[in-house]
Amino acid sequence: AVLLYFRDNGSRGDRQKARLIWLIEDMGMEGFRQAISDKYDEMFPKKKGGAAIPAQPEPWAVAAGTNTPTQPHKKRDILGVHSQKQEGLSWVGINVPAGRILPDEAMALADIADKYSQGEIRLTVEQNVIFPNVNNTKVSELLQEPLFNIGYYFIPKSDKDFPLSRGLVSCTGSQFCGVALIETKNRAIELSKRLEEELKVDMPVRIHWTGCPNSCGQAQVADIGLMGGPARVEKEIDGKVKKVAVEGVNIFLGGKVGEDPFLGEVYKKGVPADYKYLIPVMKDILKEKFGAMEK
Repeated sequence: AVLLYFRDNGSRGDRQKARLIWLIEDMGMEGFRQAISDKYDEMFPKKKGGAAIPAQPEPWAVAAGTNTPTQPHKKRDILGVHSQKQEGLSWVGINVPAGRILPDEAMALADIADKYSQGEIRLTVEQNVIFPNVNNTKVSELLQEPLFNIGYYFIPKSDKDFPLSRGLVSCTGSQFCGVALIETKNRAIELSKRLEEELKVDMPVRIHWTGCPNSCGQAQVADIGLMGGPARVEKEIDGKVKKVAVEGVNIFLGGKVGEDPFLGEVYKKGVPADYKYLIPVMKDILKEKFGAMEK
């Protein structure tokens, strides 16, 4: 219903406005919700969209015969090895830093899927990979595959392993996108790596990078979001100190997904993206907001 309504009513005259966010901005959330409910009724006359509840808690967290949650929704950790409901099977979640998969790596992932998960791979919204239906007797063998032991892809053993890299999301950035204002993926991977080397962080922190305000990297729903934007630094030019334009980021904090979603708010604007300037700011945020400590 959402896709069809957006297809028929979303802006097509301006590429910058051809996004669902602007349709909701024009209609208001209540108007948009009602339009989707009406569209649902039109598509499925025997089912009333108006009966849909605003949030969808996990089935086991709802009181019998009601839509009332009995416990708050907690975001599940899907990386690592997890037992499935089906006896003797597990799924294995693989971290792919910033979602970047090169051609030879894609082939290797496909071969691993053929070998362990009946050719099935699932891609997550956080740009990671899941191999489902892995026989428990084959899990150890899968973990020893060369691709997962070269220092790039990794399989966390706990939710404290790689606390920043595991939730890293990034858009394509200026390397391959003409709209992006900054380079994102390489920078995102390197920044998270450096911060993990220098800080002790006892909880996963979701960091999203997006190269421009179109927010393909969904910076506003992350714990920490970085959006490409203008910045200035002082440089000496011809014997004079001048402010020059450089690649920068606007930083958002407090985004949340799940039962009580919340769009993060701007914490700081115009931070130069060079590590010299960005790492100290990120360290301060991680220490103040997420209890990080220097190693």
